[in-house]
Amino acid sequence: DDVDGYYDFTYSTEDVITRVAEFVGAGPDSLWFGDDDIPSNYMVPTLNGDDFVERSVEYGDPGADSIWFNSDDPIASYQQFAYDSAGLLSRETRFDAAGTDGNWFTSDDVVDSYTQYNYGSNDNRLGVSHYSDPGPDSIWFNMDDPPRERDLYYPDF
Repeated sequence: DDVDGYYDFTYSTEDVITRVAEFVGAGPDSLWFGDDDIPSNYMVPTLNGDDFVERSVEYGDPGADSIWFNSDDPIASYQQFAYDSAGLLSRETRFDAAGTDGNWFTSDDVVDSYTQYNYGSNDNRLGVSHYSDPGPDSIWFNMDDPPRERDLYYPDF
């Protein structure tokens, strides 16, 4: 079997995922699963006080020093996760650029897309709507955002 790539998970001492790296090349030794394998990107999650993923930051370049997994790796994008009062995922928003202030994780970051999750009275997921266009008013997260795709689930029993 040929290997096309793999994901490598790094965990904290509390068994919490601290990094997920995608590797797409075997490296100079031509052997997969070694220290010289070639990454294409990695993701670092941040948990909130309830131990839910609050933010997931993706890095897609090793930075100026050409060494992966250190502080000079530039952010490629991030996802922000919101939860309702029952702890259910309600919205996932993807940001693909820092805003006009040039800083990531501020209110002017550029939204790429978002996914809205809807639940019934028994906390059963009823639907998921994906949005990648802010609609005619160019303002995200309101009623004129046209859904790119909708997934509907069984009624709430």
